[in-house]
Amino acid sequence: RLEDSAGELLLVSHDYILILQQRSKWLQPQANVEIGQLVIIHETNLTPQQWSLGRIIDIAPGSDDKVRVVDIKTTKGIIRRAVHKVAPLPISD
Repeated sequence: RLEDSAGELLLVSHDYILILQQRSKWLQPQANVEIGQLVIIHETNLTPQQWSLGRIIDIAPGSDDKVRVVDIKTTKGIIRRAVHKVAPLPISD
């Protein structure tokens, strides 16, 4: 009887953890980035304080019309990054 309760508790705990791990950003459609947007460029080998700013100058949509890759103009030149490596700043020009 005690083993059944422990098994049920383990099952409930596992379901609860799965609920906590849901990625809400993937459950709702997100807007594509646009040419001219100011972005922060995520670099894995730098601390967040050292990440660069840039402006999107070109986009490369996938077959589903979602932007997958962007070209960004920075102070060091033009770079190409995956869209998940950039964070658009919530400002308008």
